Amino acid sequence: MSITNIITATVITMIGTAISDASSARSGASPPTVSSAYKPKEP
Repeated sequence: MSITNIITATVITMIGTAISDASSARSGASPPTVSSAYKPKEP
């Protein structure tokens, strides 16, 4: 794969994750998400 294809796939995955996270939040569910891994742990 070329660098452009890798970057595009990464962006699409990130957007898809963000959309699914938002959908879960609206439905009241709070499953562990990929995005939570990027946030610092609470002390």
